Amino acid sequence: MDGEIPATAYLIAHDPLDYTFDFPQGEHITAQWISNEQSFIDHIADTDYTDFYTWIGAESSETRAAKKHLQTHAGMPKTHMNAQGYWNKGRAMGKSN
Repeated sequence: MDGEIPATAYLIAHDPLDYTFDFPQGEHITAQWISNEQSFIDHIADTDYTDFYTWIGAESSETRAAKKHLQTHAGMPKTHMNAQGYWNKGRAMGKSN
């Protein structure tokens, strides 16, 4: 990522130890922690997403809600986002040996 392009990462903490993760930050890179009890949508709702590109990787229902909000309320076109639900809350995924 170009150091001149601003980036914000919203990180959802599911455990108090999550806050100890040393996320790289800099002049144009920031991290905002969200507790598991808070709504992710509340944190992104008041941002102007004009000329943004968004990458979302989260729990499947949170991913769908964020994608819907960005398309419906923020007017973000599908071509300006990549959204991937990586897991489903309460359901085991993948294979176990």
